[in-house]
Amino acid sequence: MTAAAVARAQTPQVPPPTRDQAAVTLAAEALTALTGGQPIRDVRIAAGGEWLRNGQTHSGLVALEASGPWSSRLVLGGGVWREAYSLNADGQPQGAWSGQDGTAHSQARHNSFVPAAWFFPALSPLGALADPHASWQFMGRGVWGGAAVDHIRYWRVAAAGSPPALNRLLKIGAAGLPAVS
Repeated sequence: MTAAAVARAQTPQVPPPTRDQAAVTLAAEALTALTGGQPIRDVRIAAGGEWLRNGQTHSGLVALEASGPWSSRLVLGGGVWREAYSLNADGQPQGAWSGQDGTAHSQARHNSFVPAAWFFPALSPLGALADPHASWQFMGRGVWGGAAVDHIRYWRVAAAGSPPALNRLLKIGAAGLPAVS
């Protein structure tokens, strides 16, 4: 065997994503209902607010910003505190935060499994219908808050070459999405 063949044999095989057509159709319908069929690439939501940090209550401008489904920022106090979430070039989640001194600090990977634009469903995960690593599954019908819903499940399969443990964590972090029928 050549060295290249040995390397390929040792690389963990990532299972392909599953795409249940019923779930994809429901997600596409929900996205159209949210956006009126218009593409949305960026969003910024800002308002005055309060937050707790290090046991103290703070107040000021709170801004939630997203650029597509894979990148977002939370800015508190006009930039005093920032958090950013994104996918790196390998499609794996990453996050960082910075305080008043502006120094960026990496977050543990498991703290970055939340969809980047969690605060704006049209960008995440519904905005990820074209993601080749996304899996969608129809879970059935039910009732949520007195309303009839179709329940779909979404998760991402890690990019090829990712550690098997990362794939397990991504599956554990799958998001269940209720879609009102």
